[in-house]
Amino acid sequence: MSEATRLAWSMIGTGLVFLLVFAAVLFVVFRIQFRDLEKVATALQDIAEGEGDLTVRITTKNQHDEIGQLATGFNQFVLRLHQMITRMSDIANNLSAQSEELRGAADGNSHIISVQQDEITQVATAVTEMSSATAEIASNAELTAHTAQDSVTLTNSGQQQVIKSQSSIRNLATEVATAGQIIGELNEHSQKISGILLTISGIAEQTNLLALNAAIEAARAGDQGRGFAVVADEVRVLSQRTHDSTQEIQTMIEALQRTASKAVDSMQGSHQMAETSVMDAETASASLEQIANAINRISEMASQIATAAEEQTSVTSEINRNTEAIREVSENLSSSAVTAADKAQMLADLALSLQQEVGRFRL
Repeated sequence: MSEATRLAWSMIGTGLVFLLVFAAVLFVVFRIQFRDLEKVATALQDIAEGEGDLTVRITTKNQHDEIGQLATGFNQFVLRLHQMITRMSDIANNLSAQSEELRGAADGNSHIISVQQDEITQVATAVTEMSSATAEIASNAELTAHTAQDSVTLTNSGQQQVIKSQSSIRNLATEVATAGQIIGELNEHSQKISGILLTISGIAEQTNLLALNAAIEAARAGDQGRGFAVVADEVRVLSQRTHDSTQEIQTMIEALQRTASKAVDSMQGSHQMAETSVMDAETASASLEQIANAINRISEMASQIATAAEEQTSVTSEINRNTEAIREVSENLSSSAVTAADKAQMLADLALSLQQEVGRFRL
């Protein structure tokens, strides 16, 4: 082999050695550079997958080359992202707490409104019942007023009948006195005994008829005429006794002189009883007048009660309408409270989802 050939091979070997050394140095340099790029790529991939550690920072040997500037920009980006996600985490926590409070308040309001609805329903029911009761009171008061007015009419009629009976009893007393005088004159007018007896008999029958009429009118007057009925019955009894006495006189004409004085005494007693009956009738008339006045006052009071009850019915009807309006508003509030509770639950779910997303990052 010639010297030139050896020299050529020597130069080729030396070149290959230098080439290998340069390649090794170049590989080491690129390895170092790509290691920093690999760190940046790995960190970005972790952040992109949502499992990144935002506390990690990339350090490079040279801060002034492109890779160093890229690492610096990445560190600033991660810092800003860390601050932003930290704020988002705080906001999510506050949002979760506030949504829980809002949901609790909405549930509480819903319960309160539900209780208020029950109470309003009870009030509406009570007002309706009160309105019905008031209407019934008004109807009964009006009926009482009419009944009282009818009672006044009947009492006035009974009072007129008592006045008539009083006049009849006065007439009876006068006739009884006349009969006493006639009996007193029997000793002097014995020849007129038959005519006088007929007159007395007629008077007795008329008295009986008047007493019967008085008893009928007393029965019509009811409890107010009970006392007068007793008087009328006594008058009728007296009339019957007079009639019996007349019959006895007719059958015992021969004993007329002996019994004349007794007949006079009997007529005097009848006159006194008639006067007593007149006084009783006057008392009954005064009582009926007082009863009529009292019934008039009752009628006026019943009319006032009916008017007040009608006004109360109008007021309770207005209250009932207002209560129904309040119940409708309460139902709307209840629906709104339920909607608010649902929205609060949705907000809580969103806050929880946000917390879960933020929790995927390491802060």
